Amino acid sequence: MSRQRLTIGTYGDIWFSTSSTGRCTVRANYRDWEGKNRVVQCSGATRPVAERALKAKLLERSLFNPELTSTPLTPDSSFGELVDYWLEDLDLEGRIAKSTRELDERNMRALVWSSSNARTPHECHRVGALL
Repeated sequence: MSRQRLTIGTYGDIWFSTSSTGRCTVRANYRDWEGKNRVVQCSGATRPVAERALKAKLLERSLFNPELTSTPLTPDSSFGELVDYWLEDLDLEGRIAKSTRELDERNMRALVWSSSNARTPHECHRVGALL
């Protein structure tokens, strides 16, 4: 008999492993809002520290619910609007270097946007449609 599927936004059993240096790594399957199971892991000096870090990470993931977010994008939005939204999101997150962000914007505008701005993302489902 197979296991019952995880409910969206929840995690399964937590697995522990200890490296040769004594650090503990913990992992758990998490079923995200897309319905896909993903392995989430954290490490720590001890098992309890690593487990607390993992549970905090899992809690942070479960707080995001795409159905509750407000976005200006719709299925009829143009590819250009999607690019603008993506670039704004990169700015808000601040996780990449400024030079990388500028390179991403330049590449999108010069290589992709010019040929696909009038299309919707749905119409750009193949890479060939973008070129």
